[in-house]
Amino acid sequence: MIERLRSLRALAGHLRTSAAELRSQLRARKRLSAVVWAVALLATVQVLWGPPPRLILYGVAVGSLHGLLAMGLVLVYRSHRIINFAAGSMGAVPAVLMLTLMTTRGLTWFLAFPLALVLGGLVGGGTHAVVVRRFAGSPRLLLTVVTIGLSQLFAYLAFRLPGWLGTSALPPKIRTPLSGLHLCRADSPLGPLSRGCHRFLKADDFNGDLVFALLVVAGIATG
Repeated sequence: MIERLRSLRALAGHLRTSAAELRSQLRARKRLSAVVWAVALLATVQVLWGPPPRLILYGVAVGSLHGLLAMGLVLVYRSHRIINFAAGSMGAVPAVLMLTLMTTRGLTWFLAFPLALVLGGLVGGGTHAVVVRRFAGSPRLLLTVVTIGLSQLFAYLAFRLPGWLGTSALPPKIRTPLSGLHLCRADSPLGPLSRGCHRFLKADDFNGDLVFALLVVAGIATG
C-alpha cells in the first residue's frame, strides 16, 4: 500500500513537471509566432508601400505604447470579463494634470513623471473601489456600458483641467531631459553608432524619449 502511494506521488510529480514544460513550450511557440507574424507584416508593408525606414522606426516606438494599452485591456478582460472603454481616458487625467503643472507651475519632469504614475494608480484604484465593486454582481454587459460613461467623464476632466489651472491649451510638445538626446544624427556624441543610424535610417528626430518608451514596453512585456 505504501509503495503504491509512493508511486502515485511520483507519477503526480512527473505529471506536474510535464505540464509545466508543456506550458513553457506553448509560451515559447506563441512568442515565436508573434515574431514571425510581425516580420511578415513588416515585409508585406515594405513590399506594397515601401515606407522609409524612419517611419517604421517611429511606428514601432509609438505603436509599442498603444500595445501597453492593449495589454491593460486584456488584463482587465481576463480578471473581470469586461472591455474597459475608460482605460485611455483614465490615464489621460493624470497625464494632462502633470503636463499642465509643468507648463503653468514650473513642475520639473523628474517630479511630474513619478507623480503621474502614482496618480494614475490612485485613479484606477479609486474607480475600482467606488464604481466597479458596486456592479460586481451585475451582468458584464452592464459594467461594460458603465466604462463607456466613465470614459466620457474622464475625457471631460482631462479636457477641462488646463482651463481650471489657468491655461487655455497645452503646448504641442513637451520636452523632457531625454528629448535632447538625438540618437540618429551625424553630430550626435554617440559617434559611429549615431552616424550609421543617420546614414541608413535618416531618423534625425529619433530621440531619447522614444528609446525610453521602447525600453519600458520591453521591460513590461518580458517581465
